[in-house]
Amino acid sequence: MNFVTDFAREVDLSRLLGMHSTLGLLACMSDAPSYNLPIYLFGMWAYQDHQATGSMKLFTFMLAGSLVLDILYLIKHEWTWFALFTILSLALKPITILSSTQNLQIRGDPVDTSNWASNIPGVSAKPNNNSAYEEL
Repeated sequence: MNFVTDFAREVDLSRLLGMHSTLGLLACMSDAPSYNLPIYLFGMWAYQDHQATGSMKLFTFMLAGSLVLDILYLIKHEWTWFALFTILSLALKPITILSSTQNLQIRGDPVDTSNWASNIPGVSAKPNNNSAYEEL
């Protein structure tokens, strides 16, 4: 695992996102998942916005979720040669996730997985206290 972390630290995230976008565009010629290309394009936009960390965090979480969905897609559907693009993109996703979390650390906002729901923009982990009763 240390080798993968070191490799993810040295690779350029913009090049990874470019490779993902190219593979996602080629995979769109088949019945491959259509959610990958918008996620990669959003990641390219989030990477270019060096001031904001919320969009980069959201991209990282969406990419991790799409990793699970890609595995389910490959299990469920028959394989064609277009599936090769999805498999290559799937193989790059762990490295891209590690690289984007390290990019977040460089920006000064590391991903804290202990309270993950509060780290996603637009999601509140605090309970809704619209009760008429007072807490003791």
